Amino acid sequence: MGLRSRVRSKPASDQSPDTDYDQGHYQAEGERYFYLGEYQKALRAYSRAMQVDHSAVEPWIGQILALLKLKQQREATMWAMRAVELFPEDARLASLQGLTMALSGARQRAISCSDFAMGRPNGSSAFTWAIRGQILSHCENPNARFCFDKVLETRESDDWRILAQVGDFLLTEKKWARALEFLRPAAELHSVNPWLWKRLGFANERLSFTQPALEAYRAALEINPNDREAQEHLRRLGAIPLPVRLWRKATRLINRA
Repeated sequence: MGLRSRVRSKPASDQSPDTDYDQGHYQAEGERYFYLGEYQKALRAYSRAMQVDHSAVEPWIGQILALLKLKQQREATMWAMRAVELFPEDARLASLQGLTMALSGARQRAISCSDFAMGRPNGSSAFTWAIRGQILSHCENPNARFCFDKVLETRESDDWRILAQVGDFLLTEKKWARALEFLRPAAELHSVNPWLWKRLGFANERLSFTQPALEAYRAALEINPNDREAQEHLRRLGAIPLPVRLWRKATRLINRA
């Protein structure tokens, strides 16, 4: 897909806090902000969604994920415990409770929560596999890779969000090549998202794949010409002399051999 074939998407303006919308609107806003990496704004939107409809489980899931991204682990744990009490049948929440435990060092309890979630009637979803993979990774369990493979196997064909979640997590684990397996199809499926292109560019850059990295950052700027982060990535990457780029790539290939 060429850069010019992508549809440019203008960022939606923030809604007035005094305007009332239904739960679906605020949930969609939370998702939009979350997958732009704007987690504080996502939290506010998820909170509004919960205020509008206390019976909806999706805002709880979004709230916990956003808190974890902000490294507010204590708050995420509290929200997860409360959510499991309110929605005891939802396997996704049990998985997230396990993830908060893994991050706090309670490895055995974390795996037990994940086992319980996977055993629920709706427990073998791409989401629960993704969270289980993160739990096992935090517990230094090599079976994490199998779980991420299951994400690719069980996800819906148009579900770019779960690919983005796993790919972004793998970046934090510095598993650059593995992250590409998730970020590349995510960006192809949702090509109007600048955050996805920047994450893809970063993964390529860490692997010394300079040209794909440049193309990804340019794609982000094509969507949002005012994206300062993408501008900085391009400026920095373009300033590296070609011999240095080739040397870094050769060194990385030797180290991987």
